[in-house]
Amino acid sequence: MLFLPGTGNFSGIWSGRGREYLDLHIGHIPEGKSETLTSRLAEYSTLLCSSEEEGVLYLLSLSRERQNVEPVLESLSWSEEASSTDKAYTVCQKELEKRIALLQEENRKLLLEVGDSIRKDQDALDEIYRKGRVYQLLGYISGHFSLTTEYHDLLRMDSK
Repeated sequence: MLFLPGTGNFSGIWSGRGREYLDLHIGHIPEGKSETLTSRLAEYSTLLCSSEEEGVLYLLSLSRERQNVEPVLESLSWSEEASSTDKAYTVCQKELEKRIALLQEENRKLLLEVGDSIRKDQDALDEIYRKGRVYQLLGYISGHFSLTTEYHDLLRMDSK
């Protein structure tokens, strides 16, 4: 099963061929460096999760980012830990689902704001559209008929 955007179904990513596109690091960094790690990884396709009960960090990244991510981990003294990858994927999946839900809510709010803004300025937007469409059609017609270019020029002068 593949991931279908908007469904929250990640089962195809965590098993089989999906894992070949992902790198999973399980480990620790020295105390006080988690903010540095987060800021340095912000520009890459990564997801940093933690397990509260174990104090372990899970770093999920795209395989193509390996050459960028590993030097960051080394510079912050990341120490790998042998742990269950299934648990790591479960923790990461929950984090992804939480982030997707937050983004969907933010997107819904933005859509409502845009809709309200459009409704508020509906009359002005309609007028702009009508004028633009008229000039577009006049340009099309004048390109095919040489006599109408003079009429088009007159209309342009009238609108100024």
